[in-house]
Order: sequence, then C-alpha cells, then structure tokens
Amino acid sequence: MSRLAALPLVLLVALAACAADPQRADEAPPAPVVAEGLDFTRTSEVRFGGTGEPSGYLVEFLRVPTGVIDQRVYREGTALVQDARLADVGFVSPAGVGYRFDAEGHTVDLGFGSRNAHIATLLGGSGKPTLTVVK
Repeated sequence: MSRLAALPLVLLVALAACAADPQRADEAPPAPVVAEGLDFTRTSEVRFGGTGEPSGYLVEFLRVPTGVIDQRVYREGTALVQDARLADVGFVSPAGVGYRFDAEGHTVDLGFGSRNAHIATLLGGSGKPTLTVVK
C-alpha cells in the first residue's frame, strides 16, 4: 500500500482515538484546585528567651503542589508575623525585606534584614526568636 493510499486509514484511526475520550460529554470537567488565604502554610509559635507565653506567631507560606492555582495574598516563601492575639502585624518577604502594618492596614517598609531581626522588631522581642511548629 502506498503512503498516499494509507493516509485515509491513518486519519480514521486518529479520529477514532480522539472520539474515544474516557470523559463523557455529560460530565463536567473537574474544578481546578485553588490555594487561597492560609492554604499550604506552616504556623509556629514565637518566643523570646525560650519560656513563657508565645510573643506571637509566624505563618510561613509554603510551595503549593503542582496543578494547584495559587491565589494567596502572600507568595511562597513569605513569613507573616502575628501578635499573641493572632492579629497580623507585618511580614517578611522571601527577599528579606520586612514590612509592618500601620493602623490603617497599609505597609511600612522596614528595610532589608534577617528574618529573625524583623520578627523581633515586629513583636517587640530581643535576641533570636525560638520557633515551635504548631500547625
């Protein structure tokens, strides 16, 4: 059989393969998985001096799994800092820039520095913070 004569047969097989989709026409495709809010985060208690009540909390934004649409406010690698009442007081970007939230909720740039130094500044602590994962 020549190549030209085989062309209709190849097209017929290709068409049949496309029509044999396992998903039936009356079924809706699965909804995409979306990461929002505090999805895919790790929360740690923050203490200074090692003992006593937590001074606050650190919420780290982790990588979302492949195929998940990331619509979180903070990008992967950001560390959100919360006070002991779980109110957001600021955050540290993945690049090491700290931000404090003012009374109106706007961000105030604290400049570049270490994550630990920014945590201490935002929570009013001194020294290196001790983190204990709680979630």
